[in-house]
Amino acid sequence: MRKICTLGLFMQIMLSSGQPNYPGEVSEAQLIFSDLENFSECLSKLTIDCDTISLLNHYYFDRASAGLKEYISRHSLTDSML
Repeated sequence: MRKICTLGLFMQIMLSSGQPNYPGEVSEAQLIFSDLENFSECLSKLTIDCDTISLLNHYYFDRASAGLKEYISRHSLTDSML
């Protein structure tokens, strides 16, 4: 169940409103996959008896891209909100 909730949080982050620093030209846009890779690694380490928040902090939030960090800051997200 936690995996589903965590995946839901990730999808909300990815699909919600854009970052204010989007490039003005399509040719300037970059796809950043590191957040997805970090989240996938974190998800693979989840077990029934693990500390989910600690795993998310270590494998996902601490390694967040500049865009994800901006999103977290802009929306005042914290690990306790999970």
